[in-house]
Order: sequence, then C-alpha cells, then structure tokens
Amino acid sequence: GYQRQDFGFNLNGLTASGQARPIQDVFHYFGGGVSITLPVRNGNEGSIAAARAAERAAARRVEFVVLTVQQEVAAAFAQYDAAQRSLQVYERGVRDVARRNLAVVRQAYQLGRGSLLDVVAEQRRYIEIENGYTDALKQVYDAAVDIERAVGIADR
Repeated sequence: GYQRQDFGFNLNGLTASGQARPIQDVFHYFGGGVSITLPVRNGNEGSIAAARAAERAAARRVEFVVLTVQQEVAAAFAQYDAAQRSLQVYERGVRDVARRNLAVVRQAYQLGRGSLLDVVAEQRRYIEIENGYTDALKQVYDAAVDIERAVGIADR
C-alpha cells in the first residue's frame, strides 16, 4: 500500500538545490497486527451477577405475594366485621320491632281500629326487613368464605 501525504495548506520545503517546493511525498508502508485477549475478569462473573439479579427478583416476587396475601386477608376480615355489625343490627332489635309492629297492626285490625291496607303495608315492611336480614346472613357467610380462601383453608 501507499500513502500520499498532502497537507491542506501550503507547506514548502527545500530541494537539494535550495529551491522551495511544496511538500508532497508518497510513503510505502506495510502493516499488520496481532491481538491477544488477556483475561482481565473471570468469565463466570457475568453468570454470578445474573444469578444474583435473579435471586433479588425472586425475593421481590415473594415479597409482592406476601404483601398481596396480607392485603387480601385484611380486606376479608374487614368485610367480615362489617357484615357482622350489619347482622347484629338486625338481630338486636330491628327484627323484633318489626315483628311487634306487625302484631300490633294485626290486633288493631282485628279490633276494628285499622284497615286491611295497614296490615298489608306492615306485612310488606316486615318481609323487607326479613329479606334484609337474610341478605346480611349471606354477606356474613360470603365474608367467612373469603377469609377461608385468603388464608388458604381448603374447601369443605
């Protein structure tokens, strides 16, 4: 190969006779190279780093699952407590008051002091309260099932 050296600006040199001339020369050269790979780091370090990253990822996944389960269990218990309070409202007075009101309206009708429409309206209110009570019972049962699912108790 060869290389022609030509500067981008006028650079003059002197000839053998002392005259100025631009410097432009051709240089013949031969090149070659050898490369040697020197092990600076052990090849297993990348695998070790990947294994450590996989271990950290697995630990984060376990942490996520634990937090998710804790949240589900806490939510299931909160739902159960709310359903129990609702059920206690029905059991501690609402149903008894509705039953007594219905009995009073029926007795008033039998004594001629009320109309049949009053009895039917009170019967409807009593049935609505009983439906609410059965809904509250179902909510308590569903919440108990959700707790069992959240903590991993097998189906019965």
